Amino acid sequence: MQHPLLGLVAGICVLALGGCSSGGGSSASAPATPGQSGRTASFKKGGYARYVNASDKAVNGFAGPLQIANNLVPGTANSFQLVNRGSLEFRAGPGGGDEFKQTEKLDSEETISVYVYGSGAGRKYKVVRDDLRYSGGADVKVRVANFSNAKVDVRSRDKILASGLGPTGLSDVADMQSGSGSFDISVGGKKVASANGSLASGQAYTVLVLPGSGSGAARAILIQNTIKMEAAAAGGSPN
Repeated sequence: MQHPLLGLVAGICVLALGGCSSGGGSSASAPATPGQSGRTASFKKGGYARYVNASDKAVNGFAGPLQIANNLVPGTANSFQLVNRGSLEFRAGPGGGDEFKQTEKLDSEETISVYVYGSGAGRKYKVVRDDLRYSGGADVKVRVANFSNAKVDVRSRDKILASGLGPTGLSDVADMQSGSGSFDISVGGKKVASANGSLASGQAYTVLVLPGSGSGAARAILIQNTIKMEAAAAGGSPN
């Protein structure tokens, strides 16, 4: 006759392990489902966005729920930040950033720059898609963005980057070699400003032309579009 204690042990074995083999071995675990413990093969990271402030007042800028520009002072830009894919509401302005609202759809690796310009009640916003983050090669990519009040010509190393570029205009992208860069801005054939800096291989830059003091005057700043390996705003992979 079976001892009562042996019957109790057998019952516990069935409940806890789903059955005990007579040989004392355990059942093999089911294989893990592919993609369960990490990113799937179809994973795509987000797009990139930044704000460029050519206005007269500091602004805050948002891309969907993320604030990517915090008290961005005039004459500066934040680097491109990783943001969510899909339809995003871009908001910006002084304080709570409710001066500007516009929804844009952004796919993986696509870029958007929001240029802020003008002053006071006349402050405006210009959305530019497919702005460059990097050059994509060993050379350097440069674009002129004119937010002064005059038509400008821009030259560097005997190369014309912009000719008669009007207010709120963006030039074509130009290829340049790395090294020291000096960009001369002229209005009506007269040099009125220069932007100087070092151009790093593989990077992209914006020559931002701003209003100067006086009629027809201008000033210029060289902006590197993205600082390599900067932490992404969305907490994703470094760009």
